[in-house]
Amino acid sequence: MSFNTVEQAIADIAAGKLIIVADDEDRENEGDLICAASLVTPELINFMATRARGMICVALTGYRVDPPGPPPGVPPAEHQPVRNVFVIGPDKKISVVLAYPMTTGRNFDEILRVIDSLQLTATHKVATPAQWQQGDDVIIAGSVSDEAAKEQYPDGWKSPKPYIRIVADPSK
Repeated sequence: MSFNTVEQAIADIAAGKLIIVADDEDRENEGDLICAASLVTPELINFMATRARGMICVALTGYRVDPPGPPPGVPPAEHQPVRNVFVIGPDKKISVVLAYPMTTGRNFDEILRVIDSLQLTATHKVATPAQWQQGDDVIIAGSVSDEAAKEQYPDGWKSPKPYIRIVADPSK
């Protein structure tokens, strides 16, 4: 297989064609489809979605990123986007997304409670129930076998149901 020049790729994009860009000519069966967003058609989007089966990324204009404002007569509070809080774990993955409307302030006690829970569950393989606060009882994660739980919690646990194993907060 031969590769086109950069000049030919630019000409093809300008003509509304899809091109395949590979980062290494020795790589098999992997590349990115690229086309001009201003010339994209429903057929091209359908092809990328059904045949390439990857993410479809687009560049957004300032008009799309910063819309002109609410329609006449609509109060700003009814038109504004929500405010999000993202908690990103040490594995560099999003662990939590909390969404608040523009008119509602963020609850930092809740955000700190969630971070405490994430740290506890990552360290001790437990789950925290609703309304959990530091020092409250926790649930041994379902992924932990009874044998492993007996080693980690030699004093045992309460089991109101066969699948729920409740222990004291292991960080205390």
